[in-house]
Amino acid sequence: MVFEGKYFHFEYDEADREVAGGMISTAEDTYEEVAARFQIAVMNDRFTFQICPDTATFIRAAGKTAETWQPWMVGSADYARRFVCVLSPRVVSDRSLADMLKIVKHEVTHIVFDSLGDPDAACIGISEGIAVWTAGQIEPDFLQVNEAPSMIKLNDEDYFYENSGYQYSGVYAGYFLEKFGMEAFKKVYAGMARLDEYLYNGFEAEAIMKAKNICSINA
Repeated sequence: MVFEGKYFHFEYDEADREVAGGMISTAEDTYEEVAARFQIAVMNDRFTFQICPDTATFIRAAGKTAETWQPWMVGSADYARRFVCVLSPRVVSDRSLADMLKIVKHEVTHIVFDSLGDPDAACIGISEGIAVWTAGQIEPDFLQVNEAPSMIKLNDEDYFYENSGYQYSGVYAGYFLEKFGMEAFKKVYAGMARLDEYLYNGFEAEAIMKAKNICSINA
């Protein structure tokens, strides 16, 4: 089945009709909201958004192989191909529909920000950080101040995956925006400014404590 949205051309199976509506509206709304919030120009041509009905289809669509795919990989965005794919919530056993809608927000955020420059040149800690933060995927109770990885080191891919990079980079991205503003973050994302020009000793600890305090206040 297909649906033509304002920003995406959606493709999905009949079996996913019930979940497709929420995923479609989330993708469309997220693209518009993130672009407007960060003052990033929207694209005139639609991106393709595929809701994959099974794991094998997702692996192919995401450009993975059976050997390189991991069970936590349920969404993928490729700006150069103008393509997003997300595994159907029907076949994801360890995440709720609400969790999968956050995955949609995460992947669409990549698409918006990758228009700022060369997507392949964007550092993983910066790229994943803003996507995690925007999608609301941070779990403050998981974070440890005394084990906080360096924000700069998180831009090394191996270090990122070895040090819970998704969670920490999301906290750091949100705190960076609070401290230095949207334009500074966009410049770093686009490679027009260096991250170390802004960071200081104790930045990571401050970011984690702020996230934990907010969580406590809102509990």
